[in-house]
Amino acid sequence: MTDARTPFLVRYTLVLVGTHIALTALGMIVVQVFAVAIPSGAIAIIPPMIAALAAGQGWGRAIGAVPDSAAAWRFAVFGGLIALALQLAIAIFALVALPGFQLDTGAMLTLMAIMAVVFVMSVLVNRFFVTMGAKAVLRG
Repeated sequence: MTDARTPFLVRYTLVLVGTHIALTALGMIVVQVFAVAIPSGAIAIIPPMIAALAAGQGWGRAIGAVPDSAAAWRFAVFGGLIALALQLAIAIFALVALPGFQLDTGAMLTLMAIMAVVFVMSVLVNRFFVTMGAKAVLRG
């Protein structure tokens, strides 16, 4: 899964899943205590931000350089695919495990469009934060 062309994807995946679980738990607590929901968009996009930042920091420490443009984009796309897979797994779980939760064709198309937007946003966020994480480590 991780080779010289796409390093730190395992770290990215672990941080992504851990952050998603933590934000979901935090969201449940916030709803119970304050009766306010954390926006689902935040729960979808913050984990890739934190995961890419952590992967970039690992990259900076291990390799001692900021990823070049091609490597950063390659990492961003693969990271986006991992984030998309996580979102799809959550959606499938919701469809299977929650009784009465069904999607008609229109809702399914909307869900697919939202997933496409989440993928694009994840790629852009990954690209920005992986280089930011590496730069932060190299600066000091």
